Amino acid sequence: MLKRLMDPSSRAAKEVAEQKFIAGDLEGALKFAILSKKLDSHMEGIDEDVVAYQVHLAASKKSVTGETDWYKVLGVKSGFSDMENIKKNYNNLAAALLNRSRPAVDGAFRLIKQAWSKLSSDDQVELFSHKDVMCGNKVEKKACPRCKRWCKYETPKRCDHHVQRTKYDHKNPNSKTKTRTKNCLLVTCPSCRCQFDPKTSSTSNSRF
Repeated sequence: MLKRLMDPSSRAAKEVAEQKFIAGDLEGALKFAILSKKLDSHMEGIDEDVVAYQVHLAASKKSVTGETDWYKVLGVKSGFSDMENIKKNYNNLAAALLNRSRPAVDGAFRLIKQAWSKLSSDDQVELFSHKDVMCGNKVEKKACPRCKRWCKYETPKRCDHHVQRTKYDHKNPNSKTKTRTKNCLLVTCPSCRCQFDPKTSSTSNSRF
């Protein structure tokens, strides 16, 4: 109690954050919540507030298709469907949002539950991913041949390798410089860093 009385600026910043959240200013709410925590890291409920505002802010950032980026809501990197990381982040966020008596915290908990529901199902992951594809590319998944983790990757409709002929190439019908189309995709597993061809599951010697 003495700590609270000694540092009223932290409580004031926390109250401003709450007011900004109610007003819909999520960036302002997060800014003042972080300030409150900086002024007094032991301020009651401030850790939950910071996490809650981060979740709400992430949910408010829509993709180009107008969809909520559920990966961002759970704080995982979009582009990989590693269920272990998704589950880990969900559990960490759920543990950080224990006191759901406040609207911001309760709302954030509902958002992470919705994100988990969307991303915990393989079908839902694929459906969500396809909505976020750009330039006609297709999002697919393949298990890494080395560690068996699921890897998500985009495949273009076609991968053209155009090599210009020289003016002498027409004299050599066996020339290997003619224009050709082939699959040139190589996927890097986000877990073990193995590089492999998703079509054949053959691995590359490259690893970083």
